[in-house]
Amino acid sequence: MAAIIKQDVLEFAPELAKIRDPAWAIILVYANSWTADGVGGGEDGPLIRMLRILLAAHYAVISRRGLSGAAGPVTSEAAGAVRRSYGLVALASGDASFGATAYGQQFLGIVQVSLANGPRLL
Repeated sequence: MAAIIKQDVLEFAPELAKIRDPAWAIILVYANSWTADGVGGGEDGPLIRMLRILLAAHYAVISRRGLSGAAGPVTSEAAGAVRRSYGLVALASGDASFGATAYGQQFLGIVQVSLANGPRLL
């Protein structure tokens, strides 16, 4: 199985190094349980590994935002009295949570163009 560890995610997303180990334990158990028939490359393939890394990075970012309160892209900042405003992220209805992070969007993009998303009529 293409199981991932914390270091795999940090090599791809080093900005997540401050996430605490208890959170990583939960995130990695979930990410490593993810499977997708038809994605390509099989369960041991590099594509499944990449998708699990993106999934773990997505949930690590969500976990970090839960502590900071940040919810979307920064729309304005100020130096005096330290203000920051966040915009809303437009989310697709069926895959709403994945639109909240760049990693989730990459994950969704790969899954949507794979056979796992089903055949398409062109």
